Amino acid sequence: MAKERPWAASPVAADVGEAPIAVKSAARTLRILEFFDEIRRGARANEIAERLAIPQSSASFLLNSLVRLGYLDFNHRARTYLPSIRTAVLATWRDTGCFRDGSMLAQLERLAADTGLTAILSTRDKLFVSYLHLVQTKRPGGLHIPLSVRRFAVNVASGIVVLAESSDAEIRALVHRTRAQPYPGASEINPGDVLARVNFARTRGYFLSKGLVDPRFGGIAVALPTTITGGWQDMAITVSGEVGEIVEREFELLDALIQSIRGLDRAFELTQAGGGA
Repeated sequence: MAKERPWAASPVAADVGEAPIAVKSAARTLRILEFFDEIRRGARANEIAERLAIPQSSASFLLNSLVRLGYLDFNHRARTYLPSIRTAVLATWRDTGCFRDGSMLAQLERLAADTGLTAILSTRDKLFVSYLHLVQTKRPGGLHIPLSVRRFAVNVASGIVVLAESSDAEIRALVHRTRAQPYPGASEINPGDVLARVNFARTRGYFLSKGLVDPRFGGIAVALPTTITGGWQDMAITVSGEVGEIVEREFELLDALIQSIRGLDRAFELTQAGGGA
């Protein structure tokens, strides 16, 4: 009888398109660190290898190398790995706003806890939307979304809301380039449908997707204002879950997203005034 694998209980979101070309060992190393950010707990080598589709021998070599370099800790009794404090403080100098003071991550944690759904911070990267940070739902059987997953910007709620500031001509050109991509479903994306979704986001200030990527799941997204992002990167926050629940709780979830943004605005104002310490 095969041993039960508790980490295999939830469906895992499929990627759209191939990951950018990178040195394999470097890509795997960074993916391991991202994986810990997704699961928020220690993990054994066999789970990491299976979940990231890395050969067991390669995973063990990389994990042990990261332990020797001080980027992972290893619990000998539980046989589990966990990011070290050295990893936790990497690049904290990069931002002086909502990330450095912890308010962005705290708001995402609160959003996930209050709604019971997955809370996501994402950004647009050319044709795609990439996930910067997410807090997974703790519900059994809920969709697990890896940080490495990318979505077409014209076909996901977070992409639609950040495109609301773009012109119709820019959006048509983006749809045209997306339709030319050699990935399943890309050629079926309809320019008229995309423009209708963007116009909804322009009028209402949010967008609710119903099974655009996976027929079982949807999301509701709001773009972050430039007072929070600094204007150097388009970002959005989303809550994601089963379509029926997203639709039923639409305005409750929208209010939760708006409250999160207000909380970030207040935190930013305190930081600017020197009161964030």
